[in-house]
Amino acid sequence: MGKVWERRDGHFAVTIDERKGRSGYRIRTGFGRGCRNSFSASDIKVATEAAEAIWTQYAEGRLTAPERAPETWSELVRRFGDRDELRPATRRSYERALGLTESHFGTRPLQRLTQNDVKAWLATLKCGTESKRSYLRTVRACVRWAQKQNWLLADVTHQLSIDGPRSAVRPWLGRELWPEFLAGCGTDASRVRFGFVLETGLRLAELLAARWEWLHTTIGVPAIRIAPCSTSGFVPKWGQARAVPLTDAAQRYLEEAKRLWPGRTLIFQDDGRPLRDPKWARDVARACDRAKLPKTDLHGLRRSAGARWLQAGIPLHEVSRLLGHQDVTTTMRWYGGIADATLATRIGMLNSEANATPHVPSKRRANTADDV
Repeated sequence: MGKVWERRDGHFAVTIDERKGRSGYRIRTGFGRGCRNSFSASDIKVATEAAEAIWTQYAEGRLTAPERAPETWSELVRRFGDRDELRPATRRSYERALGLTESHFGTRPLQRLTQNDVKAWLATLKCGTESKRSYLRTVRACVRWAQKQNWLLADVTHQLSIDGPRSAVRPWLGRELWPEFLAGCGTDASRVRFGFVLETGLRLAELLAARWEWLHTTIGVPAIRIAPCSTSGFVPKWGQARAVPLTDAAQRYLEEAKRLWPGRTLIFQDDGRPLRDPKWARDVARACDRAKLPKTDLHGLRRSAGARWLQAGIPLHEVSRLLGHQDVTTTMRWYGGIADATLATRIGMLNSEANATPHVPSKRRANTADDV
């Protein structure tokens, strides 16, 4: 056992090792001193061909070294906020929250940052429970992004939480209010866009980036697959692609979109004039005003989709996947109240006369004087 093939030049390396305790070979590649990426092959011929192909790509300049890891927390925060895919409002929100960490551990070497540092910082915050939770979520997002870049090994926010009452679900529209809301939309364009969000739960950035090539039937039913796009540079939140099955209503909105925006690339806007900063939140608020409904925002339409799925009996972990949450704890935090109410309703249905479990009387005979 051991190394059976190797190419390196001080900047990049490719090696083949025999697998310990089992058949086959392990191909390892990486820039710098270590080989961080690896995959297996069943025989030496396949392994050698793959390794030589990787080395050829490197020699031809088709493989580039990853970005140098930031040395301090402050440097990480700057890179996290400088990403091109962030919307201006999101960037401002991140800057506001992460700026509060600078005086506490901004100059701390990144690999020496600990969970105690984060706890001590949280203890100094003079704000309400919800604000603390929001700041912690932002720090957690920054940390997990660094982990995905292989810059940080440990999640220093793991299992950290802010004690207090459960977050209330922010404003959303029940299914029975959707017709009134859609009738209050000022234009067909708004009605089609917002109706599609109600049916699919897309985020604003996903609605802007939606492309006809995202539509498919590979899961057995018509669906839209929100995925990274090399042409536009769009990357889904958390970098995770997901597929959302399309209801009949969602498919009707797509048919209307073809008429409103006849281009072949983007679904909900013109190919030649892509929108940069749409005022859709304002349009949602105006539609609520016209329909005399509780005011919500574009993200509230997404919450409305999630609430509808939960009330229809779709399990919480599946709703989490449909919404594209990083993990089910996010869904539980914002939609847990709806899930609890739905569960209570369903238990009530089980207690109804039609669904109740028949009572089976005891077969034991009643006590008599002879039993005493």
